[in-house]
Amino acid sequence: MPDEFRDEAELKRVLAEWYRCRGFVVATEVSPGPSGIADVVAFRLVERHLRKRLAAGQSDAMASRAQITVFLNLPDAGSGWISEDELSEMAGFSVPYLRRQLLPTLEQGGFVVRRERRLCRVNGWYPLAGATIAIEAKLHDVSRAIEQAIAYRYFADEVYMALPSSAAYRARRRRDLKGVGIIAAKPDSAWCIKRSPRAEPLSQACSGLAGEVAWLASRHGGLLEGVHECPTQFPLADASSRRSS
Repeated sequence: MPDEFRDEAELKRVLAEWYRCRGFVVATEVSPGPSGIADVVAFRLVERHLRKRLAAGQSDAMASRAQITVFLNLPDAGSGWISEDELSEMAGFSVPYLRRQLLPTLEQGGFVVRRERRLCRVNGWYPLAGATIAIEAKLHDVSRAIEQAIAYRYFADEVYMALPSSAAYRARRRRDLKGVGIIAAKPDSAWCIKRSPRAEPLSQACSGLAGEVAWLASRHGGLLEGVHECPTQFPLADASSRRSS
């Protein structure tokens, strides 16, 4: 059949190339939230935010949800300072963990400034992705594709499932889509047959980390593959670092 794929890897390659040809930055196998690994994520970078970050000397991406959570809980420069104890209460990480794992990297990266024992962030929050589209690719299991795509609302503005074209047109009639868009694909093309309504991501930290992935993807020629296989680039905070209640 003309819409048959050898495997899901081939379907993912078609999707990644389709989005790249439309001017998106693309990453595959992305896990910026507690919602599993998205097969393909397409981004639109906000160039003016990127320029502001670079002007502040912030040439590296933030590497984890934990770092972004800390950054979001700090006051802007000029609006006040907080102590490590206050930051610990607000962000939910222990002071030793902040000192050992999170603050040194943020300070070295030019995101956080310290005055004696008090802290603030260098500039406001400038998310790097203006649009984040997450896609779950499946050859057969449509129900699972819907379930996974819905979970990507943690970090994405729009969520889709991508299916071989014949399955995609059948799936369009389902009543359990819950805002999941549909992309139909053949081995040589892809197209959208049902748009996903755009919605604010459920987690600012997760969507922020997705934007950092977008920046790294832009440095790799617009395509970054296998992000979940780079734990040194995107470490997740150890649950044991959280303050006990």
